Amino acid sequence: MLAEDIDESAFKEAYDAMILASRALMFSVGYKPRTIGSHVITIKFLELYFGQEMASLITRFKRPHFPLRIEA
Repeated sequence: MLAEDIDESAFKEAYDAMILASRALMFSVGYKPRTIGSHVITIKFLELYFGQEMASLITRFKRPHFPLRIEA
């Protein structure tokens, strides 16, 4: 369905932007995630850097109703 495709596309673009901004923050404080598992490492960094509020927000988007296809 078109609406679902648009929703998924918008979510993917927002997720990608979050990852890129988060990696920029990591680099700015002197950290660099390894290549394998970099998305998980980046999200864990955000949780540690910003605290429980960010961890709760990220957890909301890990629910199964947000299907995400990460393209290599």
